[in-house]
Amino acid sequence: MTKKNQSKRLTNQHKESKGVVGIFGDEAKSHDITVGKISLFVIKQLEKEFPQLSFQYKTSIKKEERKLTQN
Repeated sequence: MTKKNQSKRLTNQHKESKGVVGIFGDEAKSHDITVGKISLFVIKQLEKEFPQLSFQYKTSIKKEERKLTQN
């Protein structure tokens, strides 16, 4: 029953966001840019606060790397 509800919710969400337009539209692009800027700011703050540690900022993750993090 849960899968059916999730499927219905995702279908409605897809219709409301106008499918691909919602995913790749101006609002989505703006959101991605904002998240990226905030992420860089957080990394810089962490580097200041914890100079003994090293941090990485990646703009993309390879498929192989994603599989490793899911396990």
